[in-house]
Amino acid sequence: MSKNIGFTGTRKGMTKAQERSLKFLLDIFDVKSLHHGDCIGADKTAARLAKDAGIYVVIHPPKEDKYRAFTHLLRGEYETRPERSYLERNRDIVEETSLLIATPILQEKDAPRSETWFTIRHAKALRRSTMIIWPDGKIGVNG
Repeated sequence: MSKNIGFTGTRKGMTKAQERSLKFLLDIFDVKSLHHGDCIGADKTAARLAKDAGIYVVIHPPKEDKYRAFTHLLRGEYETRPERSYLERNRDIVEETSLLIATPILQEKDAPRSETWFTIRHAKALRRSTMIIWPDGKIGVNG
């Protein structure tokens, strides 16, 4: 059964190990679509990896352009949702998907002010399956 997968990560990007693990997960899952928040860094990399794999991409852009990646400019098929605040669009990503993949980079525990960790907490609250790819590339599963 195809999955709609949500993605969250930091604007500082991913480690090479996280990129390899994300590529591995996108290759082994039957992915219908990848939903991301259209920010520079990890979102842009995830969109590129998904498009390289032929996966349909759904963009949940922020209202503010300061950190926006404009991934709709990359080749491949995509769909764009209306612009929303960062936290609103993060909620939308979780609510429209059955699995969340997260790539936190600066901390290896729940950081209260991090948008990445906010999204992870929201997924857990909705009992969505969550996979965290740690900076060393190891994959943790929750739910």
